[in-house]
Amino acid sequence: MPSLKVAILAVFAVVSSGIAVLGCSDGKLNLMLVYWADHEAPESSSSEIEAPSSSSSSITVQSVSSASSPQSSSSFSELESSSSIETPSSSSSSSLEQQPQSSSSREVRPPREGAKTNKNGEEYIDYPTLELGVNAKKGFTTRYWDSCKPHCSQPEKIENTNPWAVCRNCDINGNEMPALYLHPDAGPYWPGQYLNTPSACNTHDIDLWLRSPAYQTWRNDNPNYPANGAAYTCYDMIPHIINDTLAYAFAATQNDGVQRCGKCYQLQFDGGEHKNETEGLMARPNHKALKGKTLIVMSNNVGGLESSDQFDIMIPGGGTGDFNALSEQIGVPANQMGEIFGGLLSECVNTDLPATGVDYYKASMEWFQECVRAKCNKIFSGKPKQFLEGCLFQVDWLMAAMNPTMIYKEVECPKYLADKYKSNIHTKKPNYPDLW
Repeated sequence: MPSLKVAILAVFAVVSSGIAVLGCSDGKLNLMLVYWADHEAPESSSSEIEAPSSSSSSITVQSVSSASSPQSSSSFSELESSSSIETPSSSSSSSLEQQPQSSSSREVRPPREGAKTNKNGEEYIDYPTLELGVNAKKGFTTRYWDSCKPHCSQPEKIENTNPWAVCRNCDINGNEMPALYLHPDAGPYWPGQYLNTPSACNTHDIDLWLRSPAYQTWRNDNPNYPANGAAYTCYDMIPHIINDTLAYAFAATQNDGVQRCGKCYQLQFDGGEHKNETEGLMARPNHKALKGKTLIVMSNNVGGLESSDQFDIMIPGGGTGDFNALSEQIGVPANQMGEIFGGLLSECVNTDLPATGVDYYKASMEWFQECVRAKCNKIFSGKPKQFLEGCLFQVDWLMAAMNPTMIYKEVECPKYLADKYKSNIHTKKPNYPDLW
C-alpha cells in the first residue's frame, strides 16, 4: 500500500518538525510536541532557560522561614512570571542541592503589551502620575552606600513570601556568594540550624562560616574567592537609568513591623526638599529640575531610618552611615568619602560651599553637580566601574538634589530589579518549619 506509507511518512515529518526534548534535573524526561502552522511564527525563545553549569560541585543550602506573617505576593507578581532563575528539583524533602547560576541564563521575553523600549533596547512601562491620597503618601529620600551585606540577605529577615526569595549578597569582588549556610556543628540531634554568611560590617562569627562545608565547597569551586569570606553588597545594585524621567534603584526602608524586603515602590519627585518643607524654606533649582521624575526602588535593607516615609537610596558616595565596609572594599579611607551621613553631596553643601562665601539658596544647580562630579571621579576612578557609574547617578539624574521629597506608593517590581535582587544560589525554602 504505497499511498498509505507516503501518508504516514508525511504526518511523521510534520510532527517531528515541532518536537522539543527537555531534560529535568530530577532525571525525568519530558517530551513536548509543539506544532506551528506554516503561516504562524514561534512565540519566542523565552521558554528556554540555560541550565546551570555542571562543572562545579553543588552547595547544600537551605532557605528559612520565620514566625512573622506572610508577605503579600503582589510585590513579586512580575518577578514570579518573569524571573529567569531556574529552580532545581530537590532530591529529598530535607535538603536542597543548588548551584550558582551565571547571568547568561537571563530569560529573553517577548515585549509586553503597551511596553516601550529605551535607547539601549531595554523594555519598560510608563508609570501613572501619582496623586496624594489613600494609596499614595508623602515621603522623602536620603542616600547611602555602606557595602554591607544587605539585611534582606539575612535569614531572620526572610519571610514566607510567595514566591519565596532571598536577596543576593556578594564577595569583595562583586561575585555572588552564599547568603546563609548550615551550622558546621549541626547533626542528627541538632538539625536545620542555619546562619548568615558574615557581613563585611560584622565578622564576629566568621570562624563558623570558615569551618562550614558550604565554605569549603565554595572555595573549591571558586579558587579566586577572597580568603576573608565576608559578604558585601553586590556591585550591580547601583541605580540604573532607563531614560531622563525613569530610573530604578535599591533602597533601605524603615523597620516598622511591616515586612518590606523585596517590595517595590514608585517614588514620584514633587520638586521639594525635606529640610525646606520642615523649616518653611523655598525649594532649590536642583529640586525643581527633579520634579516629575519617577524612581522605582526595591527594598533590600531595613531599619535605622527616621520614619516609614523615608527611602534611603543606595548610591555609591552617598555616605556610609553607621557602618563602613566600602573603605576596605575599594581601599579608600573613610575620611576621603565625604560626610558619614550624606556623603559627597553633604560635603559640598556643608564644607565646600561655605568656603566660597555663597549662600546655599543662591548657589547654582550646576555648581553642586560639578562639585559632586569632581569628588566622584577622584574617589572612584580606577575602581570597579559600577561605583563611579552609581556615584554619577546623583549628579546626572538626581540633579544633585539634597533629600528631595516625593509621593510614593507600592507597585509591582520591574524584572530588572527582581533579577538583581533574587539569589541565584538559594532558590528554594527548606522544609524545616522552625529554624529560628
